[in-house]
Amino acid sequence: MSEENPLPPGLQINPNTGEIYGYPTTAGIYYFSIEVTDSELLKGQLFCTIEVFDSPIITIENLPVGVWNQAYSCLLSYTGGVTPFSWGITRGNLPEGLLFNTSTGNISGTPFEYGNFDLQITVRDSNNCTYS
Repeated sequence: MSEENPLPPGLQINPNTGEIYGYPTTAGIYYFSIEVTDSELLKGQLFCTIEVFDSPIITIENLPVGVWNQAYSCLLSYTGGVTPFSWGITRGNLPEGLLFNTSTGNISGTPFEYGNFDLQITVRDSNNCTYS
């Protein structure tokens, strides 16, 4: 492998097998070359590209407070990741009367239940990367 064209940070190459392994830590497009020399000292070179995407991150920490028997709407937002996305509630439940759109991340409806509701919400991108 050429030092001028390194692998993405967090990845390594096994010099005996050529296996690239590890967990990339920085998003970006990485260009590098791999050179192989056989027992006859014949050389070959392969030019490679690896694209590393950011994982999605939910950008809202706390949902707005809802009021019993009054319309409610909250669109969850994210950064990073690769479309399309899907959303889910992985722990807890919404108050009665609210619905969660797993395609858009919108919580809407009219709550008909009092209390505090502890939720864990997860977003998953098309690379199967998740954030909760």
